[in-house]
Amino acid sequence: MLAQGMLRVAMRRPELTIIVSHAAWPYADLMTSIALTCPNIYVSPDVYIATRSMPCANIYVDAANCYLGDRTLYGTAYPTQNLEEGTRAFLGMGWDPDVVDKVAYANAARLLGLPV
Repeated sequence: MLAQGMLRVAMRRPELTIIVSHAAWPYADLMTSIALTCPNIYVSPDVYIATRSMPCANIYVDAANCYLGDRTLYGTAYPTQNLEEGTRAFLGMGWDPDVVDKVAYANAARLLGLPV
């Protein structure tokens, strides 16, 4: 139900930028599919892509490496996880090299109007 509502809003308001905190975990397949359909949706899986052996983490990484690299945002979910540990886990998730900078900085900078 929530996914249908998000899809309706995103499609009716394409000028609206929607950032999905926790990237709708554990519904990673559904969330990445909706984001594929709606270019105004960004996903921020935060701790769910920065925790070793987290279920569904690979779905977000695979989506970013394939089609969602420009709309995936890194977040630490601090203080849930130590910043150093979370960054190390994030970098070890199997990102394509050209996607890491986008996810870790460039995508958020673009949204916030900062230099990329």
